[in-house]
Order: sequence, then C-alpha cells, then structure tokens
Amino acid sequence: MVMHSVRKNEYEADAFAHKCGYGSSLIQTLDRFNEIEVQGTKGLWANLAASHPDPDQRIGNLQQLEVAA
Repeated sequence: MVMHSVRKNEYEADAFAHKCGYGSSLIQTLDRFNEIEVQGTKGLWANLAASHPDPDQRIGNLQQLEVAA
C-alpha cells in the first residue's frame, strides 16, 4: 500500500516537472538511470530503484505529456 502511494507521488512529480519545462531533461535522466539498472547494478541503487516506478513507464508517461502539450 505504501509503495503504491510512493509510486503515485512519483508520477505526480514527473507531471509537475513536465509542467515546469523539465520533461525532456527528465526523460533523458531516466533513460540514463535505466541503462545503469539494466547493467545489473546492486546495492544502494537497486534499493532506490525498487521504491520508484519502472523508468520505462515513467518515460512513456512523460512522452505522452510532451505530445499532448
């Protein structure tokens, strides 16, 4: 239940970043983090990534916001 709330907040933060004009930069950053995750990083990064929504899903949502703008 808590993880769902945290992830929902993350999507809302992404939408806010887009509204402030940082959508494209956030997409690039998430893409870079996604590359790190794919490489099988463990430890602190894995713990942080586990508490956030899937980067591909976040990127897709941001791209939809970019198109709609």
